[in-house]
Amino acid sequence: MKKRIIAAVAVFGLLGGILYFAYAQTAAQNNVKHFTAFFAVEGESIDQNNDIKKEIARLTGADCEELWLVGQSKESALNSYIVSGEYPDFISGDTSLYEAGALLPLDEYWENYPNIKNYLTEEQWERFRRPDGHIYWIPQFGVTHGEDVEVTHSGEAFWIQTRVLKWAGYPEIHTVDEYFDLIERYVAANPVMEDGTPNIPFTILCDDWRYFCLENIPQFLDGYPNDGSCIVDPDTLQVYDYNTTDTAK
Repeated sequence: MKKRIIAAVAVFGLLGGILYFAYAQTAAQNNVKHFTAFFAVEGESIDQNNDIKKEIARLTGADCEELWLVGQSKESALNSYIVSGEYPDFISGDTSLYEAGALLPLDEYWENYPNIKNYLTEEQWERFRRPDGHIYWIPQFGVTHGEDVEVTHSGEAFWIQTRVLKWAGYPEIHTVDEYFDLIERYVAANPVMEDGTPNIPFTILCDDWRYFCLENIPQFLDGYPNDGSCIVDPDTLQVYDYNTTDTAK
């Protein structure tokens, strides 16, 4: 744990301490540099013996121990870090961390790290400069450099199962009405699965803050990246609430 951190739970019990030292010791034996990173969302840590993690460590010479929210809010977790003064190596950027003096200014170091400096243009980096003249965090979303290189789309969308498409002869769906019409016809003809489990025509994850699984879809349909609760016109830089677009309606 470090006193100051790079921006990208608070109290560990005996078991957590044992796991941490075992993890770090194994990494040291393999000449792998060990990092810790806190993500302010719920998640599950990946075991150090995971094949993919070991391959990444082999190729890069570094590994990462992920820390997630466990039975606490983001604010509570960050406040615990601030009070203790002990932080992971990397953490999701937050104003409270900046105000507590917990973050390292990236721009003081990136001359030695051209890949980080060139991640954005100088004009883009300026948008993240804080009142003290420094830049403390790296944006996580919406940075594609003009090309989306993901091999699969795993974001929010109007998904439909392949068994439904196969049943209907793989039709092309262009409208929301066509989408729901296909689902309704499929369920009318197939009210249950082979094992007798009822088919649920349509569900959407909207628990608490996760309503974005429905709300975000219109901005993707209009071809915009995930810039949060808005879309940004790339030519005029005007910001719009995507809930007010014709697509959303």
